[in-house]
Amino acid sequence: MASCAAAAVVGVLATHRLMPPDVRRANNAATRQTAETEAAAAEEVYRLASRLPEPGRSRVQDAAVSYIRAVVEEEWSAMAGPAQCRSRGAG
Repeated sequence: MASCAAAAVVGVLATHRLMPPDVRRANNAATRQTAETEAAAAEEVYRLASRLPEPGRSRVQDAAVSYIRAVVEEEWSAMAGPAQCRSRGAG
């Protein structure tokens, strides 16, 4: 399960680098800092949950992974703008 959290965090950072240029240029430094802070917080939640007894541990860790996936797959797509979303068939 730890590899899932690591993969999610790496996915967040890698996807940030793959954002459309117009989104990156809008406020690259702030966007990068926010993405890194958010990824670190999700990783910390996942790591701290390892101390919880089951079934709480799995619930919290699964929620952290789900959160990161939602950020990458939904929020970043929305930030790309309507044209990007339409090109993916979402609008």
